[in-house]
Amino acid sequence: MECIPRVNQQSPPAKVSVIVPVRNEQENVEGVVRSLAGQEGVAEILMVNDHSEDRTGEILARLAEEIPNLTALEAPELPPGWTGKNHALAYGAEHAQGEIFLFTDADTRHFEGTVAACALRMEREGLAVYSLSPEQQTPTLWERASVPYIYARLAERYKFDEVNDPQGPTAAANGQFFMISRRAYEAIGGHKGVRGEILEDVVLAKKAKLADHRLRFEGGKGRVRTRMYPTVGEFWTGWVKNFYLLFGGTLGATLRTAVSTLALDLGLPAGFIIGWVLFLWDPTRSPALGVALVLLPIVTFRQCRYEAALKGLGFPGRLAFYRPVSAVVFILLLLNSAWAHRAGGRVRWKGRSYPAKNLRQP
Repeated sequence: MECIPRVNQQSPPAKVSVIVPVRNEQENVEGVVRSLAGQEGVAEILMVNDHSEDRTGEILARLAEEIPNLTALEAPELPPGWTGKNHALAYGAEHAQGEIFLFTDADTRHFEGTVAACALRMEREGLAVYSLSPEQQTPTLWERASVPYIYARLAERYKFDEVNDPQGPTAAANGQFFMISRRAYEAIGGHKGVRGEILEDVVLAKKAKLADHRLRFEGGKGRVRTRMYPTVGEFWTGWVKNFYLLFGGTLGATLRTAVSTLALDLGLPAGFIIGWVLFLWDPTRSPALGVALVLLPIVTFRQCRYEAALKGLGFPGRLAFYRPVSAVVFILLLLNSAWAHRAGGRVRWKGRSYPAKNLRQP
């Protein structure tokens, strides 16, 4: 059994209903259940099996016999206009009895005490929504060369301070740990109100903030962790589904982001290297040396700042070394995602295909 460290908290929180959608998650489902079972404050764990075709249902049935507060639900057939995840979460919420809902994913692992500590903080600070961005596990080379950069760019776009400012327009959340009061959830229409959204977590956060519900979004290091995509195929498909929407959702925003990434994270280092190499090749090339000397402090400053950003997100600073490769992957993902949403017209996930242009509700 996996050992999950404990998070300190001081007094019993409100009862929490944990709702987890699962579709073909036989590798993950037992891990997430065991990281939640027995946590103080968890009234019930509702696992919603979304028509899995592997052993997920069988594993859930076995766990339900062992864990008293675990209920395994079977999601009904997917209605038109819904994404599978939103439908499963809405179905789970209909059966939930707690004062607070925690929506989380099968690939998460929750440190002991996390749920109680977060629920208690919601009560003490009068929060309606409390979301954590889990610490990311990156055991393989390709994950270390891509995941930290993506999360650094997301943190740059969705700054925690701006999200948490009640007067500011920025809103964001992470569906891997999305805690919301029942009252706020019902007031903003729940997952039924975002039935066709791919980024349902961000849209729910925006709806909550617009309705003047208090929102807090922060890093989850030491409280919840995840390894989102263990294979390259899942990594690519999963981010292509989200990237276009996360980075603006328009062709103009996509192009601006891609061009700025190309210029700053690839162009500047390349210019420095080319200038230095040309000077070493022929020392009479004084313009080449001049270019290299001008770019050196800029490149150094940006690299140091990026390393600090990685450390702030819980990643080792040494992973900043992969930045050029990471930037290439980022640009390709962004362009591929824009193509899928605008030209291809469909996005795919968990064996389902959704019409991208028809996802948003009127």
